[in-house]
Amino acid sequence: KKMKKMDEGPYSEEGEEEEYTGESSYYTESDGEYKSDEEYETEGETDSDNREYISDDDDFDSEGEGDDIPPPLKFILKDIPIKTIQNQTEAVSAVELSEKFIAIGTYQGSLYILAIEGQKAYEFKNVHPGNMVNDISIDAEGEYIASCANDGRVVVRSLLKSSDVTEFSMDSPVVTCALDPQYKSTHRLLVGLQNGEVAVHKVGVFKIKTKKKVIQESHPIKKVCWRNNHIMWIFRGYIRIRNWNQQRNGLQIKLPEPENEDYYQLPVNVTWVDKPKEGNHTIEEFYGTNLGTILHCDIRYNAETKKETVHRTLYKITETTPFCGAAAFNKGESIFYLTLAKNGKIGFRVYSPESHLKSDIPGVMVQQYQDLHLRTLSFEEKYYIFTSNKMIVGSKTTVFDNVKHLVERKNFPAALELAQVHKQELEETEYSLTKLGEAYLTNLMSQGKYDWVRTYLPSVADKDKDIWQKYILEFIDKHQLETILPQIPQEDPQLNATMYESILNYLLQTNINLFKTYIKEWNPKIYDIKNILHCVQVKYENTQDGSLRELIALLHEYDENYASALDLYFNMTGEKLYLFDFIEKYNLFAHVSNRVSELLDIDKDRCLDLLTNHTEEIPVEDVIKQLHDKLGFSSQSTSQSRKQIQLLDYMDRLHRKNEALVEEYHDLLLELYAQYRTSELVDFVTKPRKYIVEKAIATCRKQLERRPEPSKENAINLYKAIVFLQADHLGLYEESLNIIVDKLSDVTLAIKHVNEKDSHLW
Repeated sequence: KKMKKMDEGPYSEEGEEEEYTGESSYYTESDGEYKSDEEYETEGETDSDNREYISDDDDFDSEGEGDDIPPPLKFILKDIPIKTIQNQTEAVSAVELSEKFIAIGTYQGSLYILAIEGQKAYEFKNVHPGNMVNDISIDAEGEYIASCANDGRVVVRSLLKSSDVTEFSMDSPVVTCALDPQYKSTHRLLVGLQNGEVAVHKVGVFKIKTKKKVIQESHPIKKVCWRNNHIMWIFRGYIRIRNWNQQRNGLQIKLPEPENEDYYQLPVNVTWVDKPKEGNHTIEEFYGTNLGTILHCDIRYNAETKKETVHRTLYKITETTPFCGAAAFNKGESIFYLTLAKNGKIGFRVYSPESHLKSDIPGVMVQQYQDLHLRTLSFEEKYYIFTSNKMIVGSKTTVFDNVKHLVERKNFPAALELAQVHKQELEETEYSLTKLGEAYLTNLMSQGKYDWVRTYLPSVADKDKDIWQKYILEFIDKHQLETILPQIPQEDPQLNATMYESILNYLLQTNINLFKTYIKEWNPKIYDIKNILHCVQVKYENTQDGSLRELIALLHEYDENYASALDLYFNMTGEKLYLFDFIEKYNLFAHVSNRVSELLDIDKDRCLDLLTNHTEEIPVEDVIKQLHDKLGFSSQSTSQSRKQIQLLDYMDRLHRKNEALVEEYHDLLLELYAQYRTSELVDFVTKPRKYIVEKAIATCRKQLERRPEPSKENAINLYKAIVFLQADHLGLYEESLNIIVDKLSDVTLAIKHVNEKDSHLW
């Protein structure tokens, strides 16, 4: 792209892409002369993302419920350990930080070096006599420090070698200065002057000083920075950025015009963020405040493509008080910035698109915003705030700090929740989950807030059975046991057996239904069964409450005294269905093998399933012997008829399940079919069976002669059985034919019989 001439204006702006296209001069190492570019390629790009956030005080949490929100930062106020500053004969005018120390300049022109913890290390009096120090810069190694003032001088000195001092003199007040981060090897210095000049000065061989004028702006320079390969300067309404090593066209960011002209007088603050390299990209990131705007900007240089891109976000924040410095917070997820109220209070804000928090920094007042300085160590996320005579160190609050904050505001639920999440971190502190929780639970119990105790006790007690037992006994003492019952653990932790027995005894005396519930739900191994059984038996003897018999049976079952439990279940109507499960569950077939008729009376179908599924445990012979011997067939009473049908049901089901099991009882089964279920009789006799034919015929004739006479359907089935038995087993074809014709009147069957058995019968 063609460069524009100076008279056309040093910069151009075209939509989203803003290019630094002014004429520039640069220093050539080889000859020490200045040259001017007429034309060169521009590879820099900008990607603009403007955001405006206008907030009233109401948008921030400051009072009421907001006080319960743990602050994101805590601050420690320190006196600056310099007597002249403490007695206010000197005041801080400029500050800079390195990883090793803090440099402070004063209104009186002196320079002081403090250890990063705040202790005084060096002092350099009257570096700029009678002139306030405007700006300070420190190189990357922390060896060289530069200061500048309105006397037009920049003084660069080594902290390791006292004789290594270099002065640069300008023809205009020096507002700001920045050492090349590699100053030890390059000896280069960037300055910004009151007259708008930006220049790079260098000390060469034989200490010859040279100057390269970068640009002449139309307004005073507010701030210059040198970060790795980039130089940056800020003046009224603009930020310019250039990659110095490439000596190429730079990038510019135009700031929005302020509504209030006074904003131009605000101090300019720039804080850088340490960023790791991403692939081929080297990243420089900074936050700046100027003209009522917070700027977040990252510069990405691609070593492979040689292209440089700037991504910027502008936050225009309207507040009733000016703000004086911004920095990254929580690894760049939020922005931290300072404000100064008219009454002198310093406020801090933490802003993100999702939340906005604000608070004041107590204990210190500032009269003018020029006396407020923010510096950061981004790798530690610490914030160093300086006033004219105080140092405030801010850092992210710890879990301990946040819990303490909530406790002090009596927000115990939130404090407990936080303590539970960070249980290990707080274990050895005064705000451990156990200590904090017990204090809160005791307070709740005294206020009668039992539901709240139920809610928090599990998290507070956790696996500590002593705490559990302590509060359970209190619930019992206050007759509020039912409130905590659902929360009482059976394992992890398992309480003492006597504790569970106390609970059950209390329920036995006060709420029998709950007692039943927990006897059934709780594992019986956690308490002494015999102790509880004795208590229930005493209760039963005193009250004759029939429902307690079920519990006595259940406790006998828990105690593996199955015989006693079985006797009780036999006599309890409500538990008779469970009886069969109980027998199978504990393999109690030997105990009931002689009580078949009782089981049939209780539930015929369940009993038949039991008998036919367990023929080895309850032999067929024993069952038939019990029912057959007891019932006989001479009587036709209703009771005996019912028993005979039960015997038939048993043998019929057994026959269908496994014919071999009833082979030797075919005569008995045929007799039962003939008497009670003739529909099965014909099918039974037409297949090979082990029964006596003559006896079978006699049985069928006996049923036909019975009074009252059998129904027509039953008579037909009996005659058909006799026809088959006589014809197929005894060869009595003519006698059978007579029954078919005379008794059954079945011509079709008669023809079939003659054709199949004997044609002479025609």
